[in-house]
Amino acid sequence: MLIDMSDLGAKILAVGSGKGGVGKSTTALNLALLSARAGMRTALIDMDPLSNLATILDLPSERLGGIRRELDSREISDYRLRLVPSLDLLFPHPNHRGEISRGESALYELVFERFAAELAMNYDRIILDLPAGIVQDENLRIFPRLRSMLVVTNAEPTSHVSAGGYIKAALEVNPDLRFFIWNNKFEASADLDFNPRDLWGNYNRYAPDELLLSESARERMEHVAFIPPDPALNLLKSGSDFRMDILYKIRESLQVLREVLVPLPGEDELSAVQKRVLRFYLIREYRDPSVEDGMAYCESLFSAGQSSSASAAAGGFAPRIAAREYFKRELANPLTQSVGQSLKILDEIIGAYEGGRGLTGDLRRQFPVMSNRLLRSFSLLDRLIQRSGDRQLQRRFGHVDLRMLRNTLGLAFFYYAMLRLLDHDEVQSIVRGFIPRKRAGGKLVRDRHRQIMLLLKKDQQY
Repeated sequence: MLIDMSDLGAKILAVGSGKGGVGKSTTALNLALLSARAGMRTALIDMDPLSNLATILDLPSERLGGIRRELDSREISDYRLRLVPSLDLLFPHPNHRGEISRGESALYELVFERFAAELAMNYDRIILDLPAGIVQDENLRIFPRLRSMLVVTNAEPTSHVSAGGYIKAALEVNPDLRFFIWNNKFEASADLDFNPRDLWGNYNRYAPDELLLSESARERMEHVAFIPPDPALNLLKSGSDFRMDILYKIRESLQVLREVLVPLPGEDELSAVQKRVLRFYLIREYRDPSVEDGMAYCESLFSAGQSSSASAAAGGFAPRIAAREYFKRELANPLTQSVGQSLKILDEIIGAYEGGRGLTGDLRRQFPVMSNRLLRSFSLLDRLIQRSGDRQLQRRFGHVDLRMLRNTLGLAFFYYAMLRLLDHDEVQSIVRGFIPRKRAGGKLVRDRHRQIMLLLKKDQQY
């Protein structure tokens, strides 16, 4: 059957990464599940020899028994595992990703030649989980067939450098490619040399001149997702501890509230970069901030700032005085103090919980302390919202994004209410019964595969 290859290329979403361990395969799988749940006929193809989507899906080994391992069939149904009517896992066996006798990559031949017409005709979306890195020959063969690709990275320098090198290599074989940057485990950074929202700049800072990404390459890159660290997104978790997930959600909401409450300094003596770093210090050091520690943290910045005309003219004292006044003012702010104290207690509980101590003894006794602290923070924030028109309050706390504050506070309170509900044995029993389980290694664990299928099938009871 003849096919216009542009039809196939328009339906392909290729998911790649500069290095392994950034969540590429999990992202590809989650996007496939999302497409299928939206009613799109979706094919998921694992092209990475170092990953195994069948394992992430928690597929029973007997489900794979009927899938053909040999590569001689002309029927795509021999290589298809239908998960639900809208989602197929194609070519799931590892040997489908090996080399065939002609020296060509097995999956490349299956996807782009033998079954290209059927793929283009039968599916609305084809998601390819590509091998990580640029050393895989299969990637260099696939890049020319693509219109765009999703590049998964983490918010840390080595991931950005690897992703930039990956994009550089891809553009050398396909200059027309567009790149959508998917940021997993995203967190803001106070490091002046690393902006987690600027992959292009971070890569070029470390790359040699002959390997720099051009300005035109930058125009072909778009950051499309910033996914925070969240254990609830981990498809490989065998357990289902809702309390831990909710504690993380409360912590995440409190961090956003702190960012909303801590303003940039308004002092004219400070440069834009200095203002940003001063604010980052207060947001990050909620555990034990102090004026002296803040000044020590920023000392190197102020020294570097001597070259600016404002700093040089004042002998460097004006920015330091302005910074000290900013720290004193914001450290006395009862709102940020309260949120910081709530974060400290949450960190202690989460740390003990992650250490395997569970909800026993002194950890359980921490929950009333956390509840009281959170409720005091919520009350203070609600008072600010209710009195937002008070000029005296505005002078005290400066400009606050009230819409963001109200929405985030509501979300934090919702998670807190869910945590309190889980204190009741009857509610815990309902929740435990809600999660599908199976017996493995002599104990009951989460049945990830069945849970995913219930979501895809939109099971009403579930």
